[in-house]
Amino acid sequence: MSRGVGIEAGLLSPADARTFIDSPVRDRCHRILIEPCNPDPVAALRDAEEMGEIVSSAGLTLPQVHHGYDGSCWAVNQRALSLGHGIRTGIEDVTVLPDGRAAKSNAELVEAARSLIENNVRHK
Repeated sequence: MSRGVGIEAGLLSPADARTFIDSPVRDRCHRILIEPCNPDPVAALRDAEEMGEIVSSAGLTLPQVHHGYDGSCWAVNQRALSLGHGIRTGIEDVTVLPDGRAAKSNAELVEAARSLIENNVRHK
């Protein structure tokens, strides 16, 4: 921070969100990453929602980027887009496409994310 590097707060769980809200660096961050690590889509969506509620209840209006892990990635990304948040994807976090097929490359994952974004924009 002392060198002017923008900080992104990475929240992996509701407990992380609560810790962040009480953190002295919260007002110095530029963005929040909502990253539920549970590969189960139902659990990840529940955690993402709870993290979002904790952040919102604290009055934080920082931009948010969301992504899930493995099996939860696409559900978490879709939820984020429907709420107007950014998304992130890549082989670091997910190796399957929305239809469950194994991704051949990072570029294929990015293309799937781009399609998800376009479909979301069309349905608004």
